[in-house]
Amino acid sequence: MTSLKRGSLPPNIGAAELLASNSPGPVKSASLDASAAMLSMGPRGAGRTGRRMSQEMQGPPPDTLIVTVMKAEGVLAKDKGGTSDPFAEVKIGRQSHKTKAIPKTVNPEWNETFTLDINTPGSVLEVVLFDQDKGLIMSGTEFLGCVEIQVDSLSVGVIEDWHTLQWSKQYQKKQENVTGRVLLRIEAKCSTEGKSAEEVDELKKVPKPVRDVKKAEQMYSQGFGTLEVTVIGAERLMAADRGGTSDPYLELVLGGKKVGKTQTQKKTLNPKWGEVFTLEVPQRAVCLEVLVHDADMVGSAFLGMACVNLDDLPSGKDVIKSYNLHPRSFKDKNPISGTVRLLCNYLTHAPMGLQMPKVDKTAMDARRQKLGVGAVTIGVVGCAGLMGSDPASHPHVYVEVKVGESRGMTEPSTSTCPCWNQPFLLDVATGCQVAEVTVFEKASAIAMLSKDQVLGVVSVLLSDMPSEPSFEWYPLVGLRASDLATGAVKLALCAHVIPEIAVERPRRDMNAVKDNASRGLGTIEVTVVAAKQLVGSDETGTREAMVGVQVGQSRQQTEKMDRSLNPVFNKPMTFKVDPGVSVMKVSVLDKGGKGAKEFGMVEIDLEDLEEDDEVDDWWCFTAPDRKDNRIMGEIRLCLNYVSKTVYTDPAALGLQQQAIGDVEVIVIAGRGIGTEVDDGGSNKALVEGDWNRLQPGDLLRVQAQIGEAISEASPVGREAPTPVWNEKFALKLPHPSSVLEVHVVQEDVDGEVSMVPFGTGQVPLGEFTDGAQEEQWIELRAPIPKRLQNQGSVGKLIGSIQVLVTVRRNYGFNLELLGGLVACPWKCGTHFMPDDAMTHFMQCPLAPDPTAQVSCVHMAIGCQFRGPRHGMKEHLAVCAFEPVKGVVRGYVKEIRSLRKTVEGQEEELTMLRDRIRGLEEALAGRPDTAGSAQERHKAKRAQLHPKEDPSEGAGLVEFEFTAEVTREKIIKWLPKGCSYTLEGHTDGVLSLGHVNDFNKLLSGSADRTVRVWDISQHEPVCDGELKGHRGGVTSIAVGGRRAVTGSADCTMKIWDMQQMKESGKFQGHKGLIHGIIVLGDMAISASQDKCIKIWDLRLGDCVTTLETRSRGCYGLAAHDVKLIQASGSKIFTWDLRKIASSTMNEEQRNNFGRYDTLTGNATGVYGHQMVGDRLYTSAVDNSVRLWDLRSMQVKSKIVGHSDFVRTLAVAGERLITGSDDKSIRIWDLEFHDCTKVLRGHGSYITAIKAARARLFSASMDKTIKVWE
Repeated sequence: MTSLKRGSLPPNIGAAELLASNSPGPVKSASLDASAAMLSMGPRGAGRTGRRMSQEMQGPPPDTLIVTVMKAEGVLAKDKGGTSDPFAEVKIGRQSHKTKAIPKTVNPEWNETFTLDINTPGSVLEVVLFDQDKGLIMSGTEFLGCVEIQVDSLSVGVIEDWHTLQWSKQYQKKQENVTGRVLLRIEAKCSTEGKSAEEVDELKKVPKPVRDVKKAEQMYSQGFGTLEVTVIGAERLMAADRGGTSDPYLELVLGGKKVGKTQTQKKTLNPKWGEVFTLEVPQRAVCLEVLVHDADMVGSAFLGMACVNLDDLPSGKDVIKSYNLHPRSFKDKNPISGTVRLLCNYLTHAPMGLQMPKVDKTAMDARRQKLGVGAVTIGVVGCAGLMGSDPASHPHVYVEVKVGESRGMTEPSTSTCPCWNQPFLLDVATGCQVAEVTVFEKASAIAMLSKDQVLGVVSVLLSDMPSEPSFEWYPLVGLRASDLATGAVKLALCAHVIPEIAVERPRRDMNAVKDNASRGLGTIEVTVVAAKQLVGSDETGTREAMVGVQVGQSRQQTEKMDRSLNPVFNKPMTFKVDPGVSVMKVSVLDKGGKGAKEFGMVEIDLEDLEEDDEVDDWWCFTAPDRKDNRIMGEIRLCLNYVSKTVYTDPAALGLQQQAIGDVEVIVIAGRGIGTEVDDGGSNKALVEGDWNRLQPGDLLRVQAQIGEAISEASPVGREAPTPVWNEKFALKLPHPSSVLEVHVVQEDVDGEVSMVPFGTGQVPLGEFTDGAQEEQWIELRAPIPKRLQNQGSVGKLIGSIQVLVTVRRNYGFNLELLGGLVACPWKCGTHFMPDDAMTHFMQCPLAPDPTAQVSCVHMAIGCQFRGPRHGMKEHLAVCAFEPVKGVVRGYVKEIRSLRKTVEGQEEELTMLRDRIRGLEEALAGRPDTAGSAQERHKAKRAQLHPKEDPSEGAGLVEFEFTAEVTREKIIKWLPKGCSYTLEGHTDGVLSLGHVNDFNKLLSGSADRTVRVWDISQHEPVCDGELKGHRGGVTSIAVGGRRAVTGSADCTMKIWDMQQMKESGKFQGHKGLIHGIIVLGDMAISASQDKCIKIWDLRLGDCVTTLETRSRGCYGLAAHDVKLIQASGSKIFTWDLRKIASSTMNEEQRNNFGRYDTLTGNATGVYGHQMVGDRLYTSAVDNSVRLWDLRSMQVKSKIVGHSDFVRTLAVAGERLITGSDDKSIRIWDLEFHDCTKVLRGHGSYITAIKAARARLFSASMDKTIKVWE
């Protein structure tokens, strides 16, 4: 993929400067430092600042200089105001370039770049500064100073330095003092640098055109680039004549036009031309096409073609290269072989012809927040290296760009390297992830294509799009895995606003989670959000994807997403996690065809998930066959491992605390108790609070505490400050890291013992050796509040105590072995190996001792905190690792993944080495013959170019534009969403009508009633109910103050809407009535009995009956004197004047009243709507067709629904369609763009009606929705 770094250039840069557009930055090297010493600081070498370098220069001499005149300082003031209008002129020999003049300054800045060729040795680079004078009487220039540099003293490289301006007799006869200096950046280039000796010799021999830089600059100002091409020759061409030779000649094509042709070389397969072409490159050119032909007496034979990507050619540098010839089509059965060798020099790149539209990002953000819609701009620049279906001509191609429901299409172009330079500003709905770019070849009889064929597709992730326009080449891939695709498409991408998917979270049932925890089970919440970049199936190129998630024996799955490689599921799930289950399996299935077939899967290690820490990430999944390591796509999952560890109250779970050992403590004596001790060495925060001081006669007792268990105080008190107790206490050990607390309490002269400890000493038991007796002196500190202890603070030091502690642990209780696993004693549901018991005990939140010293939950990522478990919440509020835990854990997870990948690659590499070693041993002594090599070549070619027609089963372009239009059209009416839902019907709603005189909405239902809704108010209300039909009301038509309803009971009723009662009834049809229209005093009905009847509303009689001789009549429409009727896959038009004439009999009316029959629908037509001379029809093939009634032909086909289009209507400049896919789509009548998709119904749409800037839709879900 080639990334384009060039863009449109500033107006002050000319064509010659473009030769430096891709020059590298400054290079630091020894040769450049030497070059700096050789730059002249005066005329002809006078006054140089450095010594002259010897002639022993490394590397070839430069032949091109790229000079950037950056700025100057302190130049002479030539004007009255003490300033000048300086400009600079850069010269080598006759080559000359000028900067623009900077007015009224003595410190000008230009930053302009020029390219000059070094044609003769001993050349001098001159940079001369002048003051520009423009007056009414006289204009001219005045000399300000110059710099001269010997070109021979420069070596290849870049140097940037200040140069002092000098006087020169050449530009000023009378010598005067010159002041100031100029900053120059000089890049010396050599066209032969990096080339082999053979290439250098070849470059010297290849003829080159006479370069006209001024003409190139002039062409650039007119929007053209300049490309020099020398056609050197070709080798190993295909023999097209009988004698085993050919008469080849070569053609050059740029932008779809032939721009050059060589002479014909007679009877050779290795022609040498040596012809030179200077080509004007238009903006609509991305590649140079090279076509090789064999000249015959009549016509010519195609020998092959090659494409030269102009983006691969650097500015102003000779590129000599051989290009392989290839056919124009996969169907070309003639073998194509050989190469063509060219020398190209792209002097000045053509300006970028694509202008990206300007977008107000503030308005875009507001639109996203209000409507949830974003926007991207995708510019289609062009394609390169396409292969069509016709071997004898170039393909007729176009490009379709699609983002969700928004799409755009270029005009067709006949070329293997077409260029469009067309941008598309597309809406991005919530849930859209990918922009799909498809290259089509149009159907044609010459190419023997009955439908448009997909040449290749490109999927670009919206999340990867830059916020500023970026130009890149994207290789085309086949629509299906088995399709062959060649070439690439160049796109300009810019993401303005991308709406995020609102992830749906599972509803958490707290009672269920607690119940799981009580039974030793975990709970994990999973949301399958979306998938992207799925590999298409071999049959259709798409996937009807669904996702199954399995945890242990429990399995759930999402709904099927039709025909998408980037589906959005947003399906929440909740699973129980049984003991011993450590892996969650996620399977991606294709529901297309018979049954669901798994085509990808990923296994997620649940041990990598932190408890109650939500993970939202993308996972790559591979083919289900473990030997197949192909990436089949990516899936986004939102995981939250809600285990029992979230609930820290064992009593709430009904659990009994269970000890894991015994502690024996002997409190021997104390010293310095009751005196304040200097605590300067403490590294913890000291609380300077008040403490109960000892009174004369007070005695001291001791007691021991671990967790919630506390012993009785010692029976005898001792005197301070050196009491001796020798008291023994026995306690249970609830937790491996519990803390032993020794309290000293006061006994006053009256024998009362205080309930508040005088002081407390702590002994952490986690580091004690099991069974060993250890003696310690511990600090006695004044008590402080628990919240301060949780923050790491300590009380004032008031003495010390001598203790003798013995810890005996017992981990052998209640072992539930599950495959070598040990169950947690506190019933948290976790199982672990015995060696990992201590690690789990330190972190288990259901441990019974809240005072146990535990490590921070972020210990694995670097936190060193250790404190009481009940204070962990306060610590996490200030823990430095808490805000970045997701990032750090992501890095840890990525490192683990990389380690697994490296291990797998090392294994694969070892296997490959073993295989290569085995092949080498097997081939030892078997020299490869020319025959065997030829057989392998044929087999490879047969694999790449199969005989089967690649167009079979290719995709279909569903509609096309017939005129060049712009998409910046003002939308006059577009509903934003559903404002009300009208309920009341007890069965599905089948039809809608609008009584304009009373502003009433009528709804007919399968419950055999017609409801009347008053829509004159903002919130519609039911105004009554019309009853009388014995079947569902299938159609409603309104004429003035009358309404006519048709029913499944084969009858029609007339209703007076002013009095809200029945005024007439028609009988005569023998089938369900599908459509009714009212024209004045005439009503026309169409029925499933294959008849059309015309009724007189005044007399109540049937005037005419027309038999269509079809499968049934499914709808009616009228325009002017035409009656439109749909039947099966045909549409009939009738002349109302003839069929209503009383002078014709029935047979004459059936035969002569019909205008014409429109055919072209693939399946049955269900609804239609007239707009002028245009007819829109909906059919069960999920499409809407536009008919031109003047030519009786289909003008275009509109596709977007995923199921049967049942109904349609027209409102202003909008076409509205309702489908069985439960959605309503609104289309622009002129462009046929889908401007809005409305969803909300729970079943298929049966009818739609637009009235008074509102849209009403009916559905089989028994509701009517109002859209505004």
